[in-house]
Amino acid sequence: MKHWFQAIRSSWHHGLTLLWVSIIAMQWVSYTVPFWLQETTLAVALTLLAVTTIEIIFPFKRVYRILLEGAAVLFIIYNVIISYGIYIPDPLLPSFLDRLPGIAVSMIPYIWFALGPGRCCLCPPGG
Repeated sequence: MKHWFQAIRSSWHHGLTLLWVSIIAMQWVSYTVPFWLQETTLAVALTLLAVTTIEIIFPFKRVYRILLEGAAVLFIIYNVIISYGIYIPDPLLPSFLDRLPGIAVSMIPYIWFALGPGRCCLCPPGG
């Protein structure tokens, strides 16, 4: 726990940079509200928030953070497409592996939109 707190304390400038870039990116997302679908805007905003939070809170090696961020993006987009009714699970396909192709087809457009702003946090200016 001490090591984790020390790592966060030593990289406060990195955290502030990510926070600043995220604020600017959220302004960009708010600009796209009239043009994008509501679910796209929600997926992008939640992805941006999750990636920023993971980058600031978890001072692990970059590989582990990217894996964690990828899992968070997939989880967020899956929940968005389920809650907006974009993907409706087929009751005749009982297992998750049988449903996976349908889920993937529904998620692909949202993943590309969500990864754009997420990249802002992965590659901040000067970083």
